[in-house]
Amino acid sequence: MNCRVDDLKRREQETFRLDPKHLSESEHWRRSAHPGYDSWAKDKERKRARSLQSRARSEPAVNGSKRRAGEDLTSSSTKRQRPDEVTESKPENNTTRASDNVSRVMGDAAKAAWQRRWRQLEMDKKAQEAFRHAAEQKILAMNRKAQEALQRKLAADQEATEAWENKKKAEKDLERANEQHHAAIEKRERAADDEVEALQEKINAEEEEVQARNKSSAIFHQLVALMRDSRDPGGGWF
Repeated sequence: MNCRVDDLKRREQETFRLDPKHLSESEHWRRSAHPGYDSWAKDKERKRARSLQSRARSEPAVNGSKRRAGEDLTSSSTKRQRPDEVTESKPENNTTRASDNVSRVMGDAAKAAWQRRWRQLEMDKKAQEAFRHAAEQKILAMNRKAQEALQRKLAADQEATEAWENKKKAEKDLERANEQHHAAIEKRERAADDEVEALQEKINAEEEEVQARNKSSAIFHQLVALMRDSRDPGGGWF
């Protein structure tokens, strides 16, 4: 009985290789890359095992052996088979071909289900990629607009800074010009004061000269008067 179950399993695995150990490395990587495939494969494996057990119970026994009620086909407590059941095999009959057809139909159905699931996953992946691409483009556009606004703000700040620097430079130039103007005024005032002082000294010198001249003239007149008074009455000097 166990040989019959194993044979059914082997034929179904050859029809549709769902077991990951039969997959190529690229196929195994492709299927394993999608979440949910492992649980889906395990669930399909459990369903297939139950279907094989049900079919093995319903099919007639080979070489006249019969299954007892409640006997598990996959457990180690099953009835030991006779040597002829293990070594001998009869030609395929209608029941075996029907089992192959059922196995092939089940494999095709599972394969179609997985293909639908795979197409859905591919569509979801493409939709996610499209959404991610649109989001990235939107973010790039927003970043580009923000960068342009920042560049404009930086240019305006640069112009404002240059205008402020020019204003400060003009204020410094005006302050320097005012200082130079005040210095020139002070210089002219000092020159005028020096000129007034020189003129005053000249006036004082002239006054001293006039006073000296007047004093000399007075002395001369006094001398003349003295000479007149002191002349000889008989005829004198003059």
